[in-house]
Amino acid sequence: MIHFICDSIGEFIMIKINLKEIMDDYDINISELSDSTGIARSTITPIVNAPNDVKAISIDTIDTLCDFFGIDISDLITFTPRENKYKEYMTWYKDNLNQEYIDMTKKIGNKKRHIFIFISADNVGPDTENIYTVNITALSKNEYKKIKPSLKKSPELKEVMDGKTFFNDFKKQKRDVQTATTKILLENFVSTKQDFKKIKNGYFNCMWRNNEPLSIQSQFNFGFEYDNGNLIYQN
Repeated sequence: MIHFICDSIGEFIMIKINLKEIMDDYDINISELSDSTGIARSTITPIVNAPNDVKAISIDTIDTLCDFFGIDISDLITFTPRENKYKEYMTWYKDNLNQEYIDMTKKIGNKKRHIFIFISADNVGPDTENIYTVNITALSKNEYKKIKPSLKKSPELKEVMDGKTFFNDFKKQKRDVQTATTKILLENFVSTKQDFKKIKNGYFNCMWRNNEPLSIQSQFNFGFEYDNGNLIYQN
């Protein structure tokens, strides 16, 4: 079975150039600013008209504007962290009851890179308790090559990001972003397993492996329960 999902995780920095507001405060127009600073109108106009969508601005332009208005760079440029750095399009390839390979595509600009994730779950609790250990691994390119023939749809090797690269990026994210990433993977893994829906409540201990010594930083715990057919998680 192949199951498609789309979700967003991570964060990025949004940059806004406050030039229009500053020009309004100083009661100066684009032509006057260009004549006074020597900055071309073709450079100033897009900054004024689309301050949130400036593709590039040189250091010299920034310095000239700050010097002309007598302001700091923090007055000219606003940096705002925003969620959803990555759009992640996931294809879930069912392997067996408690294992799955996941094709997670990270879009960077106009390019896409595939990261293959392997998830397995084992019930490690006593017979009366539903306690699961969930192992998550971002596969290396060599590991991907081994499973590639068994996949119905598989990207070329050059389009695949090595799991170590992905995991290094994952470790640099804030804890809440790491938790959200792990939860998205877990939720969709569980959603394809009918047996989990027979369980009233339980506990998941998720661990990122990636051939590194296991540490508390790579573990994420979630309690869960079913309420009228809906899976509810408690971090």
